[in-house]
Amino acid sequence: MRKVYSAVLGAIFAITAQPVSADPLVVGEYYDYPWKIQVDQYLFVALTRDNSRALAASHGCANTAFARSAEPITSESTKAMLKLALAAYLSRSVIYIRTSGCTGGDGNVNNPSAGYPKFTAVQLQQ
Repeated sequence: MRKVYSAVLGAIFAITAQPVSADPLVVGEYYDYPWKIQVDQYLFVALTRDNSRALAASHGCANTAFARSAEPITSESTKAMLKLALAAYLSRSVIYIRTSGCTGGDGNVNNPSAGYPKFTAVQLQQ
């Protein structure tokens, strides 16, 4: 009976389990606040944590001065992230940034960790 129960649970788990991301560079980190925001064709956010003005090395990218938006500033989602980043900047609020890959990975097969971390999500902590 125990083997049947284990087999049924294993089958249910295999059907309902969510796939794990194959990209090791998808990282989410909390930062004390953004200390600089720059808008060019993309949104760039400089973050601080523990008196350090660099992004965490866990993002896996060579340049940790800024995080760059994955989409251009003309995207509605990037405009929304700009509003959240500005709110965190003005109130010095804790901000969560989720990144996925690096800007050097945009077609650069030889050096995917070059460039800035590309952020895909921004969240403020209340």
